[in-house]
Amino acid sequence: MEKLYRHYRDDGRYTVHVIPIPYYYRAYDGSFAEEVFDPDEYPPDVEISDYRTADLEGMHPDMIVIQNPFDEWNTVMSVPPECYSTALRPYTDELIYIPFFTTADFTKDDAREYINMDHYACMPGVIGADRVILPTKALKDVYIEKIMEFTGAEDDEAKAVLDERLEVQSEFVYDPGESVLSPAGAADGRKKVVFYTTVSILAEKGIEGAREIADKIREFQKSAEKLYIVWVFDGMGRMDAVDNDAAGMLERVVSEFEGMNIGEYTEGISKDKIEKYAGECESYYGIPSELALRMWYLKKPVMIMKDS
Repeated sequence: MEKLYRHYRDDGRYTVHVIPIPYYYRAYDGSFAEEVFDPDEYPPDVEISDYRTADLEGMHPDMIVIQNPFDEWNTVMSVPPECYSTALRPYTDELIYIPFFTTADFTKDDAREYINMDHYACMPGVIGADRVILPTKALKDVYIEKIMEFTGAEDDEAKAVLDERLEVQSEFVYDPGESVLSPAGAADGRKKVVFYTTVSILAEKGIEGAREIADKIREFQKSAEKLYIVWVFDGMGRMDAVDNDAAGMLERVVSEFEGMNIGEYTEGISKDKIEKYAGECESYYGIPSELALRMWYLKKPVMIMKDS
C-alpha cells in the first residue's frame, strides 16, 4: 500500500491512519493457530496505530483501504474476523481494495490464469468493495468478465456498475520491478518447482489425500530430467488428526520420493525457507500458502492444487 499511502499522506486535505493487523495460520480444523504480527517492521517515518484500540466506528473514516480480499474463505490463513471486509464496510463511506500482488496481463483464453482468479478475484473483499484499484485496462476487463461470470450477472447495467467500481491506477499498484531474485535452479540445471502440501489434505480426505499426493509425485517423476521438486510438507506436528492408514501411506510416499532422486523433501516452512525457496524456485504447485503469495509477489507462476 506504500504508494497509495504516500499519495494521501502528502495531500494536506487528509489525515492518514496506518493500522497494521496480524494474520493467523489455520489448523486443520480451520481454527486459528499461529499468529504472525510484525508492526515493528514498518519504516520509521510511518506512524502506526494499534488495531486493538482503534475506534473505527467512532472515527468513521472517509476511506478504508484493504489488501486482504478473502475474509473467511482462505483455508490456510486469516486476518482477525473483525478486520474482514464485511465487518469494516459499515465503518466507512468507501471501502477500497488494492491487490496484494502483481500479475501480467492476460485474457479468458489463458485458461490457467483465468481459473486461478477464483482464488483472489471472486472473494468478498473484491465483490463488496466500493472501489478496486488495478494496474491495467486488460486486467480490469478480465476482472469484470470473471466477476460477472461468478455472480451470474449478464446485463449491461451490472457491467456498467463494475466498470465504474474497478479503476485503472497503475501508479498506486505495488510493482517489485526487475529486482526480483533470479532462480538458482538445481545444481544439474533442472528447474526447481515447489510442491506444497499440508496435513490438512490428510485430515480432510484420509488415505484418498495421501493417494493424491502420491499420484502427483509420480507425475513429477515423469519429468525428472527437466524438473527438480522441492516438496514441502507443512504441519507434521498435527499428525494426530490423521488416521493411521493415511499416515502410514504418507510415510511410504516420502520414502518412495527420496528414492526417486527427483528433488528434496522438507518439513515445515520457516520465514528463512520462504525467502530461500521463493528466490530459488521457478514455479509453485500446491495449496495456498504464504510461500505461494511470496512467489506471486515475485511474478512467478503459482498453480493451485484442485480438490478432486
